[in-house]
Amino acid sequence: LLQNMETALKEPFSSNERVLEAIFRAQEDLQHSMAKLYPGQLVLPVSATLLFHRLVDKITALNQVPREPQVPRKLGELMCVPFGKIIRGTVVPNTVTKTLHTDRIYEPDLQSNAVESFPGYTPLPTQVRAIRSFRRPVVLVDDVLNRSGLRIGTLEPMLKKEGFFANKATTLIRIHNGKVTYHQVRDILSGLRSLGWDLQPVVCGGSDSWDQLREQWHSGANFFALGDGKVMGYQRNTHTIDALDKAGFAVLNAEDIVSGKVDMNDYPSFVAAFPGSELPRAGGGARCMTMPILRD
Repeated sequence: LLQNMETALKEPFSSNERVLEAIFRAQEDLQHSMAKLYPGQLVLPVSATLLFHRLVDKITALNQVPREPQVPRKLGELMCVPFGKIIRGTVVPNTVTKTLHTDRIYEPDLQSNAVESFPGYTPLPTQVRAIRSFRRPVVLVDDVLNRSGLRIGTLEPMLKKEGFFANKATTLIRIHNGKVTYHQVRDILSGLRSLGWDLQPVVCGGSDSWDQLREQWHSGANFFALGDGKVMGYQRNTHTIDALDKAGFAVLNAEDIVSGKVDMNDYPSFVAAFPGSELPRAGGGARCMTMPILRD
């Protein structure tokens, strides 16, 4: 049981002792109820406090600094930038720490939402520029199990604009007759091209960088191949489906295939698009759905 309800609360509730005590009692009651449902089995609660300490351990290890504050203070090279809630407002020991203050804003009908700056703080692009002014490599930290990708999907274009990801490189590793060689290439496509595989990719999300980011986080590239040039995937990733259409793939409705209205064998290449607006929120797509439920 992941006990992280307190990370979902905002001030003044997140620091109110009565609220926290009520959460603690409810968590205990839930644990006892789960134990009754699964007699003879271990029901293990994992608290956000424990996760917090493990995160701090990992960040300080990555930054090659001690876990305890030092006198005189000696800072590591890296800068910690929390943009979720789990270590918001906390200074990581011996590490420059600055929070990106984000908040999820819902429309009145609760059907859609967006990530904006937390009330009372400067706009997100301004916050990102302030972090860039430190001129340090950053460690971005988000909430555990935040799989929708909405926060990082909003922030990544701003971070890229400020040059945070400018130094990424791809390493091509070759193993031939037991000998390992490697060198850096511009990207994976140029690396494959040097090996004789001149591929023309169909880009997830199409040509627009914002659409690419959004549909990437909603399993836009998670297809299952039924054969050469025959794939199936989420209907909701419209820009990816349009890109496949322009690349010569026939766009078929999976429901029409199942009902017999359309025979997929009539098409040399196609994408069978099926609905699933809520499924991507948990992560995974068509390929993941083909995996056995019980496996080692």
